[in-house]
Amino acid sequence: MAARPLGVALVTGAAQGIGRTIALRLAKDGFMVAVNDISSKTEQLETLSQDIELLNAQMSLPVVADVSNEVEVEKMVTEVSKTLGGLNVLWWEGIIRFFENDTYRYCL
Repeated sequence: MAARPLGVALVTGAAQGIGRTIALRLAKDGFMVAVNDISSKTEQLETLSQDIELLNAQMSLPVVADVSNEVEVEKMVTEVSKTLGGLNVLWWEGIIRFFENDTYRYCL
């Protein structure tokens, strides 16, 4: 039986490099981790999600979304929150873009 998770983390740009490393570290530390990247990296995200579940026996969620698209980001945050029960940590790996929507800025 898995230990109670420390919380829910979302890591963008998680398919490779620093994002992948951060996602695995958060999982090792006991977080449920949602991993995000663009659609061309779906297979890498699914593999990472499986690796996370094997590492800490916590649920992981791969979420494909383009973080430069406000609508996709809102959908991603909603999906993570509903599926994993909230969102406590956000690691934003990749581009930073400011939108006019105050709700979006508040989510970040």
